[in-house]
Amino acid sequence: MKRFLSMTQDDLPQQTKKVYACEKDIRYLTKPKDTIRCNSCSVLYELVHKQEHLKSCPKNKQRRKYACATCTFQHTDIKEIEKHVELMHKKSKSKKVRL
Repeated sequence: MKRFLSMTQDDLPQQTKKVYACEKDIRYLTKPKDTIRCNSCSVLYELVHKQEHLKSCPKNKQRRKYACATCTFQHTDIKEIEKHVELMHKKSKSKKVRL
């Protein structure tokens, strides 16, 4: 106990100050090479991993398109197709929806 009481501030180990990136010399900062940002989810990734990311990106999934069986109308929402068939092809007997 006496040993600790007799210690001075000089006896304590020196603390190392954490250096943040904004405080570093600009010569030591490196810009990531060949990186791009995803338009859908805003994630930064390397250009070589573009195809991998596009396949796995949750906001970039291809939405399934549904088509009207009677005409060329297409939509990603099946409810919209059903409304279209009711409104546009009401007199027609064929009210099928192709998937």
